[in-house]
Amino acid sequence: AEALKAALDGAENKIRLHQMMHGRWESRPQQDESKPEPEAPDFQAIADEFGLEVNSTGPVDRRDMAEQTIGKIVAFEFAGGQNRRPTQYNVGDRIFGQYYDTTLYSPSRVDDFRSGGTYLYFVTKKEDQKVREYSEAIADVKEFWKRKTGLERAKAAAQAVTDKINNQPTNMIMIDPEKTIDTGDFSWFASPGGRLDYGTPTGVINAGDEFMETAFELEMRKAGVAANDSLDHVYAIQLIKKAETTADAMGDEYLKDQFFKFKRLPADVSSLSGLYVQKLNEKWLDNFISDMELKWVTR
Repeated sequence: AEALKAALDGAENKIRLHQMMHGRWESRPQQDESKPEPEAPDFQAIADEFGLEVNSTGPVDRRDMAEQTIGKIVAFEFAGGQNRRPTQYNVGDRIFGQYYDTTLYSPSRVDDFRSGGTYLYFVTKKEDQKVREYSEAIADVKEFWKRKTGLERAKAAAQAVTDKINNQPTNMIMIDPEKTIDTGDFSWFASPGGRLDYGTPTGVINAGDEFMETAFELEMRKAGVAANDSLDHVYAIQLIKKAETTADAMGDEYLKDQFFKFKRLPADVSSLSGLYVQKLNEKWLDNFISDMELKWVTR
């Protein structure tokens, strides 16, 4: 821990030095064009010097940031005052929520309780959002249309399989033995190495909320359709075995042994609640924008 802190301190000091130089350049008189913008330091060289890993998101908007590793982190901080109660925040939301107040190359540090890692992050460039010209957007529009229609067709094909299963009834392996996979036992969430994440059914790529919600709401021998979290795979799911211990019983036991016994909210529960709050806020914002026909304009 001490070695990691020393490495992060060393890297942060070098970033802050460039932040100071860049800030002086930004505050120069606009008519003084004799001084060029200070060249950004070699971040890879800094990382190598202190034994750290370096990654870049590239240009991202708020939605893109939500898919980045740093953007998914739900962290905790202690507010001021006598009680010093921890509050949680999403790193991606904070970055964009403070967009106009953010100083370039101003480093921040955050611990990811899900992975056990510590991140030093900073913004290197800001661009105000704008409506692109048709020629600029056409490639993304075509890609979106292909993914959307492909997803719809895949769900329709999977629905045809589930209809056969639910109407006959029969086992999925009898309908399509080559594509049927036994996922084995899995839970909605798991904590491998102390890191909270979705369960990992065998053969399922990037399972997420839709997959888990569909799987755990099925009745015995019934089937349902769900896309994975990245919307690039669709699955027909049939429940053929269910654990004897119910989710309610496990929840009661967890509360008794963890929450009431130790008088605290376990870290994995806090991370999970933060994940759901983030997704709920995203859905609410999407619905609000759609219902109000809201359009964003640059300041």
